[in-house]
Formats: sequence, C-alpha cells, structure tokens
Amino acid sequence: MISIIIPTLNEADTLAHTIKHTLDVATKPELIEIIVIDSGSVDGTLENIQSLNLNTYTKPEFIFNKHLSLNFGAGQASYGTLLFLDADTLKEWLEEHLNFLFKNLTSSFGSFLSSIGSGIDLGRFFMVTRRYG
Repeated sequence: MISIIIPTLNEADTLAHTIKHTLDVATKPELIEIIVIDSGSVDGTLENIQSLNLNTYTKPEFIFNKHLSLNFGAGQASYGTLLFLDADTLKEWLEEHLNFLFKNLTSSFGSFLSSIGSGIDLGRFFMVTRRYG
C-alpha cells in the first residue's frame, strides 16, 4: 500500500489533473491514499478537489516550505511506502513510476531513511517530481 503526498500552494490549475492521472494509472487504486498538504492557497486549489474526499490539510504557517510540508504529510501517512509528488506531475512519468511501485511493492528498493526531522520512521520513500511544461 502506498501513501501519496502532494504539497501545494496555488495549484488549482494542475492539482486536480495530477490526482485524476494518479487514480487513472494506479493499477490498484484501492491500495493508495492521497494526502494533500496545502500551504494557504488562495486560488481555489482545495475547493477544486473537495469532491474527491481526500485527506487534505492546510498548513499556512509553513509559508510553503516544501520540506516541512512533505515531512508533515509523511507523519499523516497510513502506509509505510511513501510517494511524494509535485502537484503538476506528468501523467506519462507518473504511469511509469506507479506501475513500477505496484509491481515491486514487496521488494526492497529505493532510498531508505531512518527518520526525517521529526523522528518518523519512513521505511521506503520515492519522490516523483517531473513537471508539466
């Protein structure tokens, strides 16, 4: 099972597409959770995804510090495998990496960390950051 963490700040134009693409390409969507950490968007970012019933958190005190947002999201995750996405991740790139993760979920691979700042044991994590445009 995979926890997908997406930090945002004013990503109304791209976030819904990335989430839709994620759900479209996930071979087992029932094995993922999507967590959105918003840093105080004012462009309707969270309103655009409200109907999707995702785990969303607003942390404006981070003033879009991506690392703090990712760390906070990791702390909210239910699963031991974490996938960090940008809000504008390309569908084609996402498809390749999600398929790989689902095929190899029981394998040991990727980067291993014992903790990030807050002492959270992360196990396996992956970062997908290729962007639109």
